[in-house]
Amino acid sequence: ELQLSNTKEAVRKTLHVAGVPIIINAFTVGLGFLVLTLSSFLGVQHMGLLISIAMFTSCFGAITILPVIFLTKKNKGKN
Repeated sequence: ELQLSNTKEAVRKTLHVAGVPIIINAFTVGLGFLVLTLSSFLGVQHMGLLISIAMFTSCFGAITILPVIFLTKKNKGKN
């Protein structure tokens, strides 16, 4: 039950509950696609590397940048 009036507390609780699963998912999928870099086809190698980088950077963004955006834009919709 996350009925909170404080945005900081909501972000903190959300990261506490969902942070570890986000990290586990990103690293599992990222490492899975990283296996494609072992392929003999250059295109498949590049695709695996690019998707892995995308997974790791999206995890970083979800854990660090997105909460900052929520905290800085919390009053935008109240006018």
